[in-house]
Order: sequence, then C-alpha cells, then structure tokens
Amino acid sequence: MNKRAFCHDYRRPGSYLITIVTEPRLPLFGRLKMGPIPYTELSPLGQRIRRAELLRITYYYPNVEVCRYVIMPDHIHILIKIKYPFADEKDSLGSVVRGFKIGCNRAYRELNGLAEHPGIFEEGYNDKWIHREGQFDAWKVYIADNPRRLALKRQNPELFTTKYGYQIADKNCEIYGNYFLLNIPDREAVIVRSHDKEPDFERKFAYWRQHCEAGGTLVSAAISKRERQVINWAKDQGYPVIELCDCGFPPLWKPPGRDFDCCAAGKLLLISPWAYQYGKPPITRRECQDLNRLAEAIAGHPAIL
Repeated sequence: MNKRAFCHDYRRPGSYLITIVTEPRLPLFGRLKMGPIPYTELSPLGQRIRRAELLRITYYYPNVEVCRYVIMPDHIHILIKIKYPFADEKDSLGSVVRGFKIGCNRAYRELNGLAEHPGIFEEGYNDKWIHREGQFDAWKVYIADNPRRLALKRQNPELFTTKYGYQIADKNCEIYGNYFLLNIPDREAVIVRSHDKEPDFERKFAYWRQHCEAGGTLVSAAISKRERQVINWAKDQGYPVIELCDCGFPPLWKPPGRDFDCCAAGKLLLISPWAYQYGKPPITRRECQDLNRLAEAIAGHPAIL
C-alpha cells in the first residue's frame, strides 16, 4: 500500500486518489448487493464513516476537499483535493490519511464496545497523484464504477486471477485473464515495423480486421503508436486480444478502464514473461524485441510482412 511520487511535495496543493484497505481484507464496511446497479449496503461502521469520519477531514483540515468517495466492503477510495498549503508545516497528505484512520478505528471500538484494538486497516495507504489533464474526471468515473467492477469480479473470478509459472514458448510467464484464448488456433501477431510506410500499415490493418471478423485473435505487445491503434480498435469492437506486457501483475491488481470490461467478457489475456517489479524503468529496445518474438511464437508463425 505504499506508492509515493517521491519527487512530489505532499504538503502542496494537488489532487489525489487515496485507497486504504482493512486488515486482512475483512468486509467491515458492508456487503455488496448485486442487481442491475450493484452497490455497497453499508454496515453500522460504514454508515458511521460516511456520516461522520469523512466530514471530519475538512473540519480538521479546511484546505482539504473530499471530492468523491466510495466505501466498499473491505476498502475505501477517496478523491481528495488540497486547495492551498497546510497551515502547519508538519502536516501533509499523510497527516490527513493518518487522522482519518484514527477516527475510523475509534468508531470501530465504540461500535463494538472495545477499550483497545490494534486497528482495522493495513499499514500505509495507496495514493495516486493526479497531475495530468483528464485524470481527475477519469478517477471520478472509476470511483462511481467500483461496485459494478467488484460484482463482475465475483461473477467471473477465473477471469480476474493471475496464474504464475505458465509455460509459453519456453518462458515462465505470468498471465491474467482468459487463458483459453491460447486455445484459439487462428492467431495473428500485430507488429508494425518502424520502416513501414503508411500504405504498408493500411494493408496490414485491413488484413488484421479481416482476421478478427473471421473469428481470429490478435497477439501484440502494442508498443508502437500504430500497434496500439490496432489493439485499441480490436478491444473497442469486442474482438479477442492477447496482449504482452513488460511487467507482471502485483497482488490484488486488476486492469483499468476498458481492459477490465474486456476481461469480464473473456476477450482479453495479458501475458508477461517477467515478474512484477515495482518502479520498473521504461521498456528497453531489447525487451521490445523479446516481446515481439514472443508474440510471433504465440501466433505460431512470423508476423505478416
């Protein structure tokens, strides 16, 4: 739960998505109610947090605005905006989260008649510093969509599970998603060479569209802009995609945005020949070449020229 933008000063104005989870993922805040529009039916503790503890954030820190939140059975997402610097130089985003946790722990003790308790949360928290255009609105949508995403995971657990040590082309891979896509015999590797002219790309794209329409699967690391264009098109159209990644999948990870829905529909398999590495540096040329060779191996033949 410790992900920090080490170059950023968390005392300064900014927007953040905060995630805190219970230890050990106990559903203390409520239960998921299924239906056309899934939602969390809050427990007494969840109701107390919604009615009181979230409001106390701005009471104690007037420069902090709680813009959005969602209380899930075992975790809470809070979209926070620090509007101006803290009055006390000792305070920061960490002080806000620490105070909120203290209030939630106190509420738990009071509701359960406990004089002492070690606390209900995992140590630390996850923060995402929102500093690019469009991120804020995207995270608002993510927060609102959280119950639906959890419902889909519970309905299709096999599509949201990481498998380790999966042998593909003599490599120990981590895979996530619908591994049955590897059983579809008609697979094509999507690789666009740097020397490909625009007519060459258009010819390839037409071939890949025809391949998908005939029931085939695309395989790609989607490294270049034009490869990404093809894979995005396939995902938007609901065609099956096997996508290669340069890093594995951390515990409790789930794909963001459209990829989540593609997984839920059984239309996406993510494969990494390397284990997860926090803070992994940008992909190298050699890694790109390795992923393209793996894509060709999965396709069963070289990419079209």
